[in-house]
Amino acid sequence: MIMKEIFLTHYYYGDRFTSFKTGLGTIIRGLGHSLNIRMILINDSFHWLTNQDQFKNIDAVFLDLNQHKEILRVLQEEILSLEKSLLFIANFDLLIEHNILSIEDFIDLIKSKHKTTEILLTGEMKYPKLENIADYVSAIQSTKN
Repeated sequence: MIMKEIFLTHYYYGDRFTSFKTGLGTIIRGLGHSLNIRMILINDSFHWLTNQDQFKNIDAVFLDLNQHKEILRVLQEEILSLEKSLLFIANFDLLIEHNILSIEDFIDLIKSKHKTTEILLTGEMKYPKLENIADYVSAIQSTKN
């Protein structure tokens, strides 16, 4: 039986760190399906990640919120050029909350992805407009610290 490839848009929101950790499970699934993995980590709270052996071979870029133009350039470049890939954008909501990008412009950017690119978005904020276009939406909360 041949398995049909499906490239979804995932949206996990709620507790920032827990939604990020939940997204890592999607990364593992992507690796199992031989997808190229690319991570865009917005803000500088993820430096612990580079010390984890399982992530040493994953292509990740860390972008500080002060790098407005660089963030927009990287997002556009990655979303428009990646194929047969999983693009993980962590803390994307900081772009909206700090008025770097509107939710409408962000959604337009997501919609422009290649049909063989899967996108995973994590953050704290709930955006109903994004829920409407995402294939898979989860509200994540930590039950234990």
